[in-house]
Amino acid sequence: MAGQVKGVGVLENKHSIATIIFLYRNGPSIKTTIYDNVSRNPRMPDKIEALEEAGLISQESESRVVWVSLTPMGLKVGEHLSAVAELMDGETEE
Repeated sequence: MAGQVKGVGVLENKHSIATIIFLYRNGPSIKTTIYDNVSRNPRMPDKIEALEEAGLISQESESRVVWVSLTPMGLKVGEHLSAVAELMDGETEE
């Protein structure tokens, strides 16, 4: 795909960080649950695909639903992003 964002640049895509944090905090989720909780942007399927191509998430079809989960690398990234989010939201203790 021409112009595809690689490496850490994938996190610059709108909703990418929120998607990773959502999955880190909630575990494997159905795509529609991600859309309901992160964004109903019509480009979300493309954003999820970009995260998969970057090796941060995996998708698995089961019956009529698609489950999305973090890969081992995605879990590490999610841990760090979640910690940053908590710090910025003032949810951590000093």
